[in-house]
Amino acid sequence: MKGSISTTFFGFFNYILALITMSSPWLFGFVHVGGASLFIPLLFGWFQLIMAIFSNTKAGMVGVFPVQMHAVLNVLSGFILLVSPWLYAFSPKVFIPHLILGGL
Repeated sequence: MKGSISTTFFGFFNYILALITMSSPWLFGFVHVGGASLFIPLLFGWFQLIMAIFSNTKAGMVGVFPVQMHAVLNVLSGFILLVSPWLYAFSPKVFIPHLILGGL
């Protein structure tokens, strides 16, 4: 089955998304909130970066993870990032960046 985007774009987009996710507390100005709102984007950004490095795409450096496995892990981690403001009860302080990045 042919995907909607190429694996080359997918590979490079993962690096960009990982860096934006890791730097989102500073980019969107919620670093002062701390706690889970700071830790979760850092954790999932590093996870995304590690998956991009080990993915079997043209942008992947090691090529161990199949693209399908990478896509499934992206969906699961994106969902957790998306619901984390309500799961960890910091939604009154910040939720928009988690919602957007989790949806991507």
